[in-house]
Amino acid sequence: MRNKMISIVLLVALLCTAAGCARAQTNGVEFPERPIVDEPRYDGYTIVQAGGIIETIKLPDRPFEDLLGLSSAIVQGYLLDDSKQDLECVYEGDIRFILSGATISTLVVTQVYEGDLSVGDQVPFVEPYYFDDASGEEILYHEGNYMPSIPGKDYVLFMSESKAERFKGIYTSAGQEYGRYPVISWTKSLSINSMPSKELGQVATPSDMYKEYFTKVYRRYM
Repeated sequence: MRNKMISIVLLVALLCTAAGCARAQTNGVEFPERPIVDEPRYDGYTIVQAGGIIETIKLPDRPFEDLLGLSSAIVQGYLLDDSKQDLECVYEGDIRFILSGATISTLVVTQVYEGDLSVGDQVPFVEPYYFDDASGEEILYHEGNYMPSIPGKDYVLFMSESKAERFKGIYTSAGQEYGRYPVISWTKSLSINSMPSKELGQVATPSDMYKEYFTKVYRRYM
C-alpha cells in the first residue's frame, strides 16, 4: 500500500512537471521579475489635482464602445519598479517652478487583446502624476481621478499614444482613470460597486460610469 501511494505521488509530480514544461514551451516568453509592492507609495503625501499634465483624452459621459475606439492597444500587464519623472520647469534664481510633469515606467505586456504589441514586450508607459518635495512638503500632483499604478500589480489597460509633444509615441491610459482596471478575482468582481477608491487607483470615489465600465471590462478581459 505504501509503495502504491509513493508511486501515485511520483506520478502526480511528474505530470505537474510536464505540465509546467509544456506551458513554458508554449508561451516561449520569459518575463522580468515582478516587483512586490503591497501599498501605494503616496501615503502621507499632500494630494493636489493638476490639469493638462500629459494632455490625455478625457471621457465625459461616453459609452463604453467609445473607449474601445479611442484605444490603439488593449493589453494586460504590470509595471516595473523603475519609474522616472519627466518635469518641465522654469527657474528664478535657485527657485524651481514646475510647469507640468508626468511619470514614465516600463510596462511588461502579459496578454494582448487589441493592437500591435506582443506578449513579452516591454514598452514605456507614461502616467499623469508626479511628486515634488522642493518646498519641504511632500506633494503628489495628479490629473483627473488618476493615481499612481502599483508596480507589479496586474492591470487591463486601454492605451493610446500621448498627444503631448515630449511624450510623442509613448503609450498612456486612454481617458485617464477610465483606461486602467486592476485585475481582480471572480469573488472580488461581485463587489465592484463597493471597492474603495484606493484599491482602484483613484483619489475620489469612482464615478458610476467607471464602475459600469469596470463590470464590462471584467466580463470581457478577466
